[in-house]
Amino acid sequence: MKYFKYITAVCLFLFCFTLPVYPQENVYDVYKAGNLTITSCSPSWREEMLEELYEELLMNFHGEEINELSEIIIYPDSPNGVNGYYYEDIKEKNGSYIIGNKARIKLFNGERYDTVKKIAPYLSHEYGHHYTISNIIRHEGKYYTDWIKTEYVSVRGLLKYPVVYGNFIDAAYCWDITEIAASDYVQLLGSPSAKSSMDYADTKDDISKGNYAPYYVHTAFNSYPQINMFIPLAADVEGLYEYMVSISGKEGEFEPLEKKPVLSDVEESVTSDGKKQYHISWTPAKNNDDELEYTLVMYPVDLPTNIMPIRTVSGEEELDATFGTVTEADESGNMKTAYRAYEGNYNIVLYTKDEKGFIFATDAVNHIFTADVPRNDDTKNEEEEDREYNEKAEEYHEDRPLVMPDPKRSFADCFNDFLRIIGKIAIR
Repeated sequence: MKYFKYITAVCLFLFCFTLPVYPQENVYDVYKAGNLTITSCSPSWREEMLEELYEELLMNFHGEEINELSEIIIYPDSPNGVNGYYYEDIKEKNGSYIIGNKARIKLFNGERYDTVKKIAPYLSHEYGHHYTISNIIRHEGKYYTDWIKTEYVSVRGLLKYPVVYGNFIDAAYCWDITEIAASDYVQLLGSPSAKSSMDYADTKDDISKGNYAPYYVHTAFNSYPQINMFIPLAADVEGLYEYMVSISGKEGEFEPLEKKPVLSDVEESVTSDGKKQYHISWTPAKNNDDELEYTLVMYPVDLPTNIMPIRTVSGEEELDATFGTVTEADESGNMKTAYRAYEGNYNIVLYTKDEKGFIFATDAVNHIFTADVPRNDDTKNEEEEDREYNEKAEEYHEDRPLVMPDPKRSFADCFNDFLRIIGKIAIR
């Protein structure tokens, strides 16, 4: 037994030794507002930007819980590969929970996300943890390890899913109940900047712009609106918005789509050189004459987290998409080809985003994509295509919009989740 205790002590020491240490001496600026102190440990974030970050925080729906947030710290990089941590200030006493006023948020990659707009989704997500954990305790008297008994889980319809309530070490990130709730918060109550869209072009649009090797962030809000893509979007769940607002003691305003779009089946054709081309269209949505934004995406039937954006449509643009391989003549009459190949069993879904940032999903249309007919006179080899793609990737790298957390969890990612969980319970 003594050897076991010795080994345990050594393991705990080594584990603690690996916990991230963020040097507080590298403080570049500080901004204070009421109980909240925003500290920059990142060279790009100075006092004026910290004040803007505070104003961005206030753009997220909030109640009295905002007075229980004491600190936001911005770090230049991310030693653990994460974009943010939330540290609650909640203590249990005699079966009840006491909410303190020392909750904290840490935001990472400040040098990469060096503007308020870029870091806004991560701030909103971490504040979503603060909002939901604090207010569900205040409203229902339950800590997240006991949320299975809450109205939130009932309204969200989560009882039929493998959601994990507390045993996060064994959980996939997307099934962590606190992550689902924080993601719901961003969708329903997050700031406009936290729900920024990316304008995705289909193959037909790309070739008209001369963009033959596009590089897109596949996880912008309008293509990847929530962490867990196995469950309905938050705005599609009846009563969820009303619940999320009510736990703060406030009121809000939400209107579902009066009429959702309906997708057509996929029309498939073969070009003269044996390549596949696909076309799909949809009917317009209706929602109090709001200007709506549509984003068409596809994903493998068995892997809804592997989102592939197809096209974003807004304004007076045609409600359709042409993808696959497209050949058109340029202004000089020269024929140009943009080549995109798909293979496998996919679902295609249309996301409709209204002016308030609420996003809704259509029913999926299924299509089985088959390989192109091979030909012997291909003039562009795979190495050249890879080179063009990588050049575009570098070009888009600095200007790309923010993304949701990566759903593809490696062992290192899971270990980082464990560190985050330790942070959550550290001050209980």
